[in-house]
Amino acid sequence: AFLRDNFGLGFEYSLLDRFQARAAYVYQRDIFNGDRTTASLGIHAGASVIFPFGKDGDKSVSLDYSYRNETNLKDSHSIGATFKF
Repeated sequence: AFLRDNFGLGFEYSLLDRFQARAAYVYQRDIFNGDRTTASLGIHAGASVIFPFGKDGDKSVSLDYSYRNETNLKDSHSIGATFKF
């Protein structure tokens, strides 16, 4: 809506459906002319670890971490948990 042309590239890798790693890069056209319209540019990364449990392993707890590079603000770190019952 209020953003200029943004370009992003990312990937996710999963190992044994228990560990996921994510990385991305976001770029905005004309970023270096001082006319930015967003603060969230550059490198983004994250990881998740899934702990299955239950008789059939159909329930799980997942721990998540993410990092976002903020250009005008301090970098952003987030943690979270997901419960699947």
